[in-house]
Amino acid sequence: MEWFAGFLPIVSERARHCIVVDSMGDALFRICLHDGEVIEGDGPLFELGRGPAAALKPLLKWA
Repeated sequence: MEWFAGFLPIVSERARHCIVVDSMGDALFRICLHDGEVIEGDGPLFELGRGPAAALKPLLKWA
């Protein structure tokens, strides 16, 4: 979860609401962006060697 410290400022700036539950690599997440787009999923947020989950690309595209 070391990467999560860098992720939080991005979420704080670009999202109006964020729910993340992660347990041993399994996760549920729902992130509502300021433009109304909703990003949600039920897989890992970050995969070793692959980076952030594909579902997070809209949130991270300007990071």
